[in-house]
Amino acid sequence: MGDGPIQSVRQIPIDQVIGPDVTADVTDLAASIREVGLLQPLLVTSRESSGFELVAGRHRLSAARKAGLAAVPCLLMNAEGDTAVKLKEHTERRSLVEERPESPPVSVEAAATAEVLRTAFSEISSSMRFIDSLAPIARANDSGFRATMIVNAISVEAHRATTLAAAASLLTRREPPRLEPVDCASLLQSIRSEVKVEGRLKGVTIDWAESVALARTVADGEALSTGWSALLHAILALAEEGDRIDVTLDAPRVRPALILNVKIRTEAPALNVERLFDASWSGHPAGRCGAIMLAAALQSARLHGGRLSAAIVDGGLSLTFVAPQPLD
Repeated sequence: MGDGPIQSVRQIPIDQVIGPDVTADVTDLAASIREVGLLQPLLVTSRESSGFELVAGRHRLSAARKAGLAAVPCLLMNAEGDTAVKLKEHTERRSLVEERPESPPVSVEAAATAEVLRTAFSEISSSMRFIDSLAPIARANDSGFRATMIVNAISVEAHRATTLAAAASLLTRREPPRLEPVDCASLLQSIRSEVKVEGRLKGVTIDWAESVALARTVADGEALSTGWSALLHAILALAEEGDRIDVTLDAPRVRPALILNVKIRTEAPALNVERLFDASWSGHPAGRCGAIMLAAALQSARLHGGRLSAAIVDGGLSLTFVAPQPLD
C-alpha cells in the first residue's frame, strides 16, 4: 500500500468499496458511465478488516453499481488512528451534502441563473469541507513527502472551487465586455501553473505550445482568464490516467483573433458533443462542475464576439476557442 497518504489512481473491484447507495436518481449518470466509463476517481481509505471505505463519491459509486461496473478507479488514502477518525467525520459531513435532492436541470440559455448558483454553491461547499478535513492532517504530519502530497490535493481542490466560483459568476454576468490590455503569455502561464499539479496527480500529460508573436492583446481580462481556466479544468475532469492534452494558443496575422485549441487524446468512447456545453446535463461526463465550466468557457467566447466549438477527431476530442481581436 506504500507510505504516502495519497497514492495514484488504481482500479478496485466495486464489491470491495464499502459505501451506501444514495436516494437521488442516478439514472442519467449511470447511462453516461456505461457510455464513457467513470472518469473521476472515488476517494477511498482501506478498512482494518477488508475492503475499502468510501470517503467521497457516493453518487458516482451508486451510478457505477447501477451501470454494472466490475471495478472502479479509486484514489487510495492511507489513514490510521486520528487520521482515520478525521476522514470518517468528513465522510459523514460530505454525505449530508450529497444526499440533498438534485436541483432541477439548469438551462443557461433560459437564464436559470439561480439554479446555476445553487449547483455551484453545493459543489464549492463540498470542496471546502474536503479541504477542511485534509488541512489538520497536513499540519500534523511529520513527513515532508506526505505533507506535500496532501497539500497538493488541497491545492487542486482549491483551484477547482475558485474556478467554479468564477465560472458561475461569468454565467450570471450581464455587463458588456470591459476591454483592456491583456498579456496572453502571462495569462496562459498562470493557468498552466493551476492545472499542472492536477494533471500530475491524475497521470495526465499536458503539452503546451504558443505563438512567439503573442505578447499583449485587447480583451476582457477577467472573462478571458475565467473562460480559458474553466475550459482546461473541465477537460482535466474528462481525462483519465494515461491521456494526453495538447494546448495551443495562436494569433494568426491574416485574420486577427485569439485561437486557443485544446485537444484531449484518449481511448475513452466518443462523447456527445451536442450536449458538451449544456449546463443542465446532470449526467455530464465531466460532472456538474465540468458542465458549468464548459458553459462558462462558451460564454467567455461569445462575450468577445467569438465561438467555442467541439469536434470528435482521430484519437480524441478537440475544442477551439476563437475570440476576434479589434483592428488597430
